[in-house]
Amino acid sequence: MTAPKPWRLLAREQKFAVPGRLKIAVDRVELPDGRVIDDYWRVELFDHVVIVATTPDGSLICERQYKHGAGRVGLTLPAGHIDENEPPLLAARRELLEETGHGGGEWRPLGDCVVSATQYASRAYFFEAKNVVPTQPPASGDLEEMQIVLLPPEAVRAAIKAGEFIVAGDLAALMLARG
Repeated sequence: MTAPKPWRLLAREQKFAVPGRLKIAVDRVELPDGRVIDDYWRVELFDHVVIVATTPDGSLICERQYKHGAGRVGLTLPAGHIDENEPPLLAARRELLEETGHGGGEWRPLGDCVVSATQYASRAYFFEAKNVVPTQPPASGDLEEMQIVLLPPEAVRAAIKAGEFIVAGDLAALMLARG
């Protein structure tokens, strides 16, 4: 059995854009068997970071908030967009500080992935930050009200099983941090 071959991009036409937020394009692609698809839609959102941050006692820093896309309140990890030309690690440090007021600690990258392999959507960069401490009040400026929740290690698995984490990328980050 031979490995799948990539498609060949023949053309891309941008149909809609909100700078720094969203791009929608239609691609013309050639499949390995020679067929041409004239209208393969591609959606791009901003790249972002997701942070698995723990305090010196091992508690996981979470945010309980309403997420309109999910239509409900649930737990999320600190996360946010990467500014143009900003290295992902700097974005992760900035987002953790803005959203939770925590900083310092020991940081390591956990990897990255495309959020939707079918349409692209965006790239998520995952980081772990251990032994972070409060250094300032949170100042995220987000639209949502948010409650900082410190989950002891034994409560994390129960929260996952109970469906309290509502973002797939957060679950991926937690799995990567388990190593």
